[in-house]
Amino acid sequence: AEKERQYVARTQAKLGNAAFVDSAPAEVVEKERQKLKEAEVRAEKLEKYLGDLA
Repeated sequence: AEKERQYVARTQAKLGNAAFVDSAPAEVVEKERQKLKEAEVRAEKLEKYLGDLA
């Protein structure tokens, strides 16, 4: 779960970087946004799973 949270944070920072968003091809930015959404879902599921185990 921690690795997913770290990945989400890194990807959010990357997408929050105007220089990256402005200079990267639109397909790359869109792919990063999609990967971010998927990672957020995985992180949420892992958090729930770990919470259920506790």
